[in-house]
Parts: sequence; C-alpha cells; structure tokens
Amino acid sequence: MRCQTLYESLPCIYFRIDSAGVILSVSQFGAAYLGYGVEELTNQSSFSLIHPEDQEKQTDAIAKCIDSQLVADCKYRIYRKNNRTLWVTAKVRMIPETAINPEILLVWEDNTESYQTAEKALQQREQELEALAKLTESIATNLPGSVYRAVLHPDGKVSVPFASAGLQELTGIEPKAAMQQPKCLFQLVHPDDQSQFRQTARTAMENLEPFDCEYRLITTSGQTKWVHDRARYCRMSNGDVIVDGVALDISDRKLAEAALRDSEYRYYTLTKMSPVGIFRTDAQGQCIYVNDRWCELAGMSWEESFGEGWVKALHPDDRKRVFREWNRMRNENRPYKVECRFQHPDGAITWVLAEAIAEKGENAEVKGYVGTFTDITANKQAEKALRESREKYRLLFQLFPIGISITDEVGKIIEVNPASEKILGVLSEEHIQRNYDGEEWQIIRSDGTPMPPEEYPSVRALKENCLIENIEQGIVKPGNKISWISVTAAPIPLEGYGVAIAYIDITTHKQTDEALRQQFLRERLMAAIQARIRQSLDLTKVLNTTVAEVRQFLQTDRVIIYRFEPNWSGIVIVESVGQGWTPTLGRTIQDDCFVKELCIEPYRQGRIQALENIYTADLTPCYVNLLAQFQVKANLVVPLLQGEKLWGLLVAQHCSQPRQWQLWEIELLKQLATQVGIAIQQAELYQQLEVANQELKRLATLDGLTGLANRRRFDEYIEQEWWRLAREQEPLSLIMCDIDFFKLYNDTYGHQAGDECLKQVATALRHSVKRPADLVARYGGEEFAVILPHTTVVGAFCLAKSIHQQIRQLRLAHTGSTVSQYVTLSLGVAGLIPCPGVTPAKLIAAADAALYEAKTTGRDRVILVEL
Repeated sequence: MRCQTLYESLPCIYFRIDSAGVILSVSQFGAAYLGYGVEELTNQSSFSLIHPEDQEKQTDAIAKCIDSQLVADCKYRIYRKNNRTLWVTAKVRMIPETAINPEILLVWEDNTESYQTAEKALQQREQELEALAKLTESIATNLPGSVYRAVLHPDGKVSVPFASAGLQELTGIEPKAAMQQPKCLFQLVHPDDQSQFRQTARTAMENLEPFDCEYRLITTSGQTKWVHDRARYCRMSNGDVIVDGVALDISDRKLAEAALRDSEYRYYTLTKMSPVGIFRTDAQGQCIYVNDRWCELAGMSWEESFGEGWVKALHPDDRKRVFREWNRMRNENRPYKVECRFQHPDGAITWVLAEAIAEKGENAEVKGYVGTFTDITANKQAEKALRESREKYRLLFQLFPIGISITDEVGKIIEVNPASEKILGVLSEEHIQRNYDGEEWQIIRSDGTPMPPEEYPSVRALKENCLIENIEQGIVKPGNKISWISVTAAPIPLEGYGVAIAYIDITTHKQTDEALRQQFLRERLMAAIQARIRQSLDLTKVLNTTVAEVRQFLQTDRVIIYRFEPNWSGIVIVESVGQGWTPTLGRTIQDDCFVKELCIEPYRQGRIQALENIYTADLTPCYVNLLAQFQVKANLVVPLLQGEKLWGLLVAQHCSQPRQWQLWEIELLKQLATQVGIAIQQAELYQQLEVANQELKRLATLDGLTGLANRRRFDEYIEQEWWRLAREQEPLSLIMCDIDFFKLYNDTYGHQAGDECLKQVATALRHSVKRPADLVARYGGEEFAVILPHTTVVGAFCLAKSIHQQIRQLRLAHTGSTVSQYVTLSLGVAGLIPCPGVTPAKLIAAADAALYEAKTTGRDRVILVEL
C-alpha cells in the first residue's frame, strides 16, 4: 500500500490490475493523462488500451512477474481516449501480499518523444541511404568489374534486370545486350571452369548461401580473364530468387599470386631442404617462423615454437646466456652468434650454433630478425672425445707401467713419464737433459755386447721414419745393475716432435726365460743321460758321456767320477777336462789328509760340498795343497751312493778362477749322482731287464690302432709321475685334445678313413713331443692326452700351440667341419706342482675343463687353465 500511495502521488500512469489484466484502480494522474476519468477505467481490461499487435507483450510480462515475483518490463504502444498513439515503457510487478489472488502494479512511462526523435533519425537515414545508393552506383560504374542483379525464375529462365557499365570492359558485352540475352554471359565461362561454376551456383541457390567463386572467362575478343564473383541469394514470395552480386577482374591479382606462389615455393624448397634450422622473429624477438629442420633440432612443433614458446626447447642451463647474447645483439646492433643446447622432451640433447642478423626497413628500422641453427652435436662430441682422450692420455702417461719418452725433432728428450724413471734408473730431471743417443746411456745387445747408437730403436725410427718395435736391449744402471727392456720407437707426425719411445721392463721375463731355458736344458740333459743309462750296457761309455756333457753344460774346467777303494783311497775312473788343465784320469789318491778332510761319514749321509774359493773356504793346508796340485780354484762334490754304501764322488772343478755355484747347478749334480749311482748299481742287469720290461710294457700299454700309449698306460704313468714330482716338487702339465667334429668325419668319409685320420693325428702328436719322459696317449675315441713331467704350464701351452698348428698343416680334408675345411683340434692345457692331499684327478679335470671350454667357444683353439 505504501508503493500504491507513492505512485498515486507521482506524475505517472499507474494501475493496479489482477492477473487477467482487469483494472482494479488507476492513479488520478494516469487517468487524466490518457483522457479518461478514474471511474471510466476501473473494472475495464487494460488490454483495451494496448495496441493489438503489442498485447502479447503485456500478457508475457504479467506471467513473468507472477512466476518470478520480480519486476518485468517491456515496450509497446497504447491509445489515448482521442485515439492518439503513445509509446510507453511498462513496468509490471506483483504485490507481495497478494500471492493467493495476485494483484499487479502496472506503471507506464511515456516514451513517445524518444520514438519521434528516432523517426526523424530514420528519415535522415533514408536520405543518407539515397546518397549512398548514388555513391554505390558511381562506385559500381568505376569498379574493375561489374555489379549486377539476376533473377532466377521458377520456370528455369534467367533475367538480368541490372548490370553496371563495367560489364562491357570485363567481358566485351554491353550491359544492355546482357540484360536482353543473359545466356551470352554464361557462355563466356571457360570450359574447364563451367562445372565448378554451375555446381557452386546450384548449391548457393538451393541453400540460399552466399555465392563465392573464382573462375576464368573468355572475353568476346578471345582474352582470358580471371573473375572473382560474389553474390547473395534471396527467395521472393512468388518463387523468384534474386541474385545480387559483383564480378571483379582479378587477373592482375592472379598473376601476382602465381608469382608469389612461385617465390614461396622456392623459399619453401630452400627452407625445407636446408640442412640448418631457419627462424624468423618480429622486432620484439617473438618467433613468427621456423622450418622443419629447426623443429627437428629443437624437438618441438612449429606451433609450439611461436612467440616465446621456442624458449622451452633451450636447455635450462643455457637460457640465461642465450638471452644475454640476444640482448647484446639488439643493443649493440651486431650479428648474433652463440652455441647452446636443445633439450628434447625425451631428454635427448642437440648442440647447435645459433646465428642471426637484423632485418631492416627502408629507414634502417629493425623489422625483425632472421637466423639459423646449425647442428654441431657431432663437433661437440668430437671435442668431448678429444678432451677425454687427452685426459686419458695424461693419466695413462703418468700411470702406465710402460716407460715412455718423447723427443723433439733433433732427438732431445722433452717429456718422460714416471715409469721411465723407474725402468731406466734415471731421474726425470736428468732424463730430459739427455739426447736419445747420448753417451750417457750404457746400452748392450741381448748377447751382452755394447750396442752402438746407430742401432738404437729411437735413432732408427727417426732416421728411417718408420715404426721400430720390440727391440730387446739391456741398460746398465748405476751400480752396474742391468735391466733388460723391450723398446719400441715410432716417429711422431707433429711439428716440433721427433719420436715416441716406449720401454717395457722384461728383466723378470728374461730371467724367467733364462730359468726356463736352463730348466729345459737340464731336463734335456737329464733325459739324455737317463736314456743312455737305460739303453747302454757300456758303463764306461755312459759315464764318459755323462761327465763330458755335464762339463759342457756347466761351462766348467773339469768333471770327474772318483771311485773309492775299500781302504778309502780311490781312483779317478772318468774325466772330462778342458784344454790347458792337468788331466787326472787314472790318478790314485792315497793321501791320508784327503781321506780325513773328506769326512767319509757326512758323504755317506748325502753331504754336498760346494766351495766357491778353496783359499777362503776354511780348509786344512794339506787339503788346499792337494787341490792346488790339480789347479782347482772352486770345487763341487756330490756323493755317489748305492743304497747306504758310499761308492764314490761326482766332482765338478773350476780351475780358471773362483766360482759361485748356483743352486740349480748343485741340484743338477745331485740328480746326476743319483742317476750315475743307479747306472753303476744296475749296469750289468739293466739292459736285459730293461729290454724285457719295455717289451712287456709296450705290449700291455699300447693302443692297437694308433701305436700310442693306451688309457691304462696313461692312468699308470700320470699316477707314477704325480707322486715322483710331488717328492721332487717339480711341475707336471697335461694337454687334453679332441678332434673337432670327428663323428661327422666318420659319417662323411667312413670309419676306415676315420681310423686313418686317427693314425695321422697320433703320428703328428708323437712327433710333437721331444723328451722321452713325455707321454702321448690315446685317451679314448678321438681324444688324446699328452703328459709332460718337469714342464711348466707355460711350456705346455707353447707345445699345445705347436701341436695345434701341426695338425692344421696336415691339411686333412674335413668338409663336415663348421670351423675349417680341414681336420682341426681343440686343446685344453693345465699344469701344477703336485702336492700331498691332491690327486692326479684334479689335473685331469682341469685339462678336461679347458678342453670343454675350447670346444664350447668355437673349437679349433687352445685354452689354458692355471691352477
């Protein structure tokens, strides 16, 4: 009621109506404004005052305010009592307390004056449109083409009520003629474009869509022109379709587009095929173009690269530096060049060299930047590899156990590593003050003679400009200590450098080789003596040969065998003496001083006397004088025993000068004494028994096919040698070998050929071993074994390699083999020094395991197992 009182006091048209629009009350001002009295309008329908075309707006507003209880407004026309039409804005609101029987406040605000102003504006607009029409007509006349109107009639006919003057210039047909004969226009469309033209026009007409088509037409003069035809379709109530359009001559544009396409194609081809990434930015540095190669290098699409998106491809550690250099380029107006990394989403890294320059306009203003990204990953990897190589070289140079010296082009040593100081025995400071051929070096050949500078490997490498390798030489260090080295020298193909010299200390190796050589010679000597003892019945001949070989082997002046008589006097029964020294053969010695000095009992207990110098050996004067009669300076005596009986002495004497007897020399004489004792004790029966025993043994222990020792002999012999060498603590080696693919050999060539193959392999094995103590046996089937007493595993390995090569040299055809066209062997080598608690089975298992490894790793090879 407060609102009603308020509205009644205001100069506005106010009604209170029900939901059907019936006026319940009206303000005094409102009734008077409409030309009515209050009583005339009360209980009348408010719709009677509203223009019939606008009454629905009132109905919608009433329903809206009742449903939402909000104010609804709308605009419509009403009639005054004098039938004058007013434009009003109506506001409709339901009175809150009338929810059950809704009552509504209706307020009209007169907006007629505003609409009159709008009507004047409309008139003015019509005038402007008329002027615009005239302007349009003028423009249509001057267009490089024609404005037209065509009418498509339901019967399929076409009329052209209007065509601008430009039609004649475009087609060669006057507008009037075209309006009279419209078909002549369609006949000008190029034959190749008519299908497209008709289809586009048909679709536009059926759907009343804008028509937009580019096509060619052939003018009446035969000239071909490109036309851009655009039109709109409108269907009239009579079924006609009005087509208003404009056809523009775009021939010049088409020529320009063709030239642009050609230019763009060349540019596209250039960027597409370019091996470098290409990019462009605007003046602010925002990316506006990248080629495919750039995307490939950066690991992102061209869409992702636009703007500042390309920054994401940069490695995080490089971004700050890249931006710093970019800003310097922009501020200092200079070319851009920087190396950086792209990091792909999968973590892959690509190193690139980025280069860019500014693109400038006519007034030198910067329009943008263009540049390239070149893949330098390979260069970076090469640089990294070079750095790592240099670092490895530096570490190797410092830590390598091989001595290395480097000279300049005139031979002055300019660089050495620590190993050189150790190997050569010269401090680094002294080293680099010398020349490689300086007199300070004391170099000897492998035979001990001085080596002249012209034979030095370093001198030869520099002079001959070639690699000189593995030259063995000795270097005399302070204190006259000799170190043996293997030298390799090579010219350095770099300016300012001469040769690189590498030294390998082979002193231990040489000593080992010498020890092996001495061992081999001792074994050969012992084997020869043993063989003669076993084979000869002539004891004197055996003993004479023995002392001669021992003297030659020991490089001493005299070797004798002295036999005791029952009264302990004795006689020299065998002698080998060098030229210029007093012979003692047949001399009987009955000197009591000699007998007393000998101390018979210690010799019976196995005593060995080794005197380096008789004059400093604390001997009695009479014994010294006795030895001096025979010009003896150094004396080595080993007893000859028969069981517990002292039979005589085996004596080696050095007459030219004192001599320090080596342990191996003493051991050699000791072993010889044992053999001589056996020879003496068994001389009479040895040959007969040996012949008989050998024959029986041969028959019982030979393989019938190959003539080699059989498995039984193998088992006996390895057991025998095992325990013997365990006592002597000498090495025992074993070679197990197997013919590769022998079953296939039998399948291919037959068993008779297989037997012949076994015989030839057996013969080659038999010829490969040189010492009587070595045993070659057929272990089983196509498998053989070689037992090598007194042989280290190194020696056994060398022999195995020799056997392997000899079998290959037989060139026995074997087409079934997959490793060679000839018969080959797989060999396993093992060796050890037998010891208590271990049986030969360990050695056999080791050699067999090595053989198995040889076969499983490809066959036709030698495998060594060290125990």
